[in-house]
Amino acid sequence: MDDIWKDVYKKLARGNAILFGKDSACLLALAAGLDGLSRRAVVLWALTCVRKPVAALEEYFPGDGRFGQTLALARLWAEGRLKMPEARRAILSVHAAARLTEDGAAKALCHAVGQACSAVHSRRHAMGLPVYELTAMVRKYPDGWESVVAGRIEGYLAAARSAEEEARRCEEWAPFLK
Repeated sequence: MDDIWKDVYKKLARGNAILFGKDSACLLALAAGLDGLSRRAVVLWALTCVRKPVAALEEYFPGDGRFGQTLALARLWAEGRLKMPEARRAILSVHAAARLTEDGAAKALCHAVGQACSAVHSRRHAMGLPVYELTAMVRKYPDGWESVVAGRIEGYLAAARSAEEEARRCEEWAPFLK
């Protein structure tokens, strides 16, 4: 067993619902990378990386448009074209969707989307995306999850490396993000 997965295996053995944390060994480089980014870049990173969990949830909950709608509302909030209460209601609805399923992967993905969209409010929510999405991956791929999770972490890191420049190119930001 690789040392970077040691804490995940411990949580699996204990039956924990959430298998990763912001201090998980496999996420330390990502956490440090996000800490070095501007708030706008972190928001952009979260709202970009959350597309995959949104797409996965649309498969788990066919016809339930709340996941894509919440992402769209979070983008409008980040652009200053929507007030926080409306986005907050949508985000809480996504978290509430976790109660509609017994599937551990789907539950975790609901929280991943909610946390990523909440990054507009506070950059601290951004790490909730990998914490929950990676938990969902372990639940979905119980055999050989390490390579799937490692690949997704690489994707997060690549997105983080380009987020600052992309955030500078974006012209529409809410005043509280400027």
